[in-house]
Amino acid sequence: SLYAIALIITISFILGFHARISTILLFLFYASMLHRNTYLINGQDQIITMLLFFSIFAPLGSSYSLDACIRRNGKKIRKPKLESIWAIRLLQVSIAIVYVFSAPAKLFADEMWRNGQALYWVSQSDRWFRFSDVGFFNSLPLSLFLTYVTLAVFILFPYLVWFSKTRWFFLGGIALIHFNMLILLAPSVSWFNISMLVSFILFIPPLTMRNFVNRLLAQKIINKE
Repeated sequence: SLYAIALIITISFILGFHARISTILLFLFYASMLHRNTYLINGQDQIITMLLFFSIFAPLGSSYSLDACIRRNGKKIRKPKLESIWAIRLLQVSIAIVYVFSAPAKLFADEMWRNGQALYWVSQSDRWFRFSDVGFFNSLPLSLFLTYVTLAVFILFPYLVWFSKTRWFFLGGIALIHFNMLILLAPSVSWFNISMLVSFILFIPPLTMRNFVNRLLAQKIINKE
């Protein structure tokens, strides 16, 4: 019954129905579930818990949510108020810090990342790699290129994602890396990569997201006509 309640809370959170309350309850349930057995905690659990905590203070229900639809249909449309962005900034900084620490850890703690062979040895393991029997991936030159590109993006992303001239290059680069990891690596790390991919939405400017959604809606109307 507890998990049924959690499922209802999760659906409410996804739909943006009573967004603030749903976020608080989902955070409490998720955090308490993890603390029952800390040996089951993986990277994605820490990321999700962190995102849920800071989301409690973010204006999640102000746009593209069931709460916003109810307000519009109830004709309670007022002049849009300025929302505080400090919670969103904390979410962004938290994701950036993941790479501030993880990139040097890879570089200094594992010789394979320094000599460019990290992805080569991963591609040899049927435990961590889905296509270990595909010869194309078992290439040392390919590993050298991909290992150093991955390191470069991981190191530079948390610093250059804040600037408009470099944001899209590094945001696209790091999203592509995690998407490839989602496809190529074992299912045991799939949820971590999905969590990181979802978190990158935080770095998309609101105006860009609004224009994208408006174009989708306009295209849908045109197709219906």
